[in-house]
Amino acid sequence: MENHPVEKHIPSKKTSIQQTIESFCEKHLQDMTNRHSKVLQTRFDIHYPTNGNIKYDSKQIRDFSEYMKRDLERNYPLPKDNKKRSSGKTGLDQHQVDPRMIWVKEQHSNSTHPHFHCLTLVNGNSKKTSYDIHKRAERQWKNVLGVKQIEGLVDYCDGEKPSSIMIDRNKKDYQNKLQEARQQASYLSKKYGKENLPKRLWKVGGSRIPREN
Repeated sequence: MENHPVEKHIPSKKTSIQQTIESFCEKHLQDMTNRHSKVLQTRFDIHYPTNGNIKYDSKQIRDFSEYMKRDLERNYPLPKDNKKRSSGKTGLDQHQVDPRMIWVKEQHSNSTHPHFHCLTLVNGNSKKTSYDIHKRAERQWKNVLGVKQIEGLVDYCDGEKPSSIMIDRNKKDYQNKLQEARQQASYLSKKYGKENLPKRLWKVGGSRIPREN
């Protein structure tokens, strides 16, 4: 039974956490594409400093998620280089960003801290590229950790493919882009890195899906 050849061709059954993550991402994707003609989905990872100076607290990722959502909702221009704050001015004709945050916690066996895979979905009429999303992520993770340097702690996840996918309902590639977005989101549900987390701890979180008025 140990070396039964048929078992090599049978795909492994998805765990409950994988099903939860995929369902959570799909519900947000469906809701956002129903609300907006364009949706920009962006991926990035966030890490802790390797020097061990920051003690892990589960509140940190919840704060980060809330800060990111608030930052994107306000949509103030990004501060200029070497400036802590922006001018606080926005154009009157701007589209609502309507941001969604999704995060998944992982921890490898050789690591003392977890890391997080993150996904944002925003109104694609308000944001065109990942640059704004990534820079706000760096700013808010820096705020949460209270560190002076953030370099290397936010991975843009753009090494092999672009980290953002624009889903445009009015383009012929709409269905293809939807499938690309689902495939990108499926990375968050991969098994490796989740097996070391106690089952009692949250492994996935993020924004709530708004109720219809």
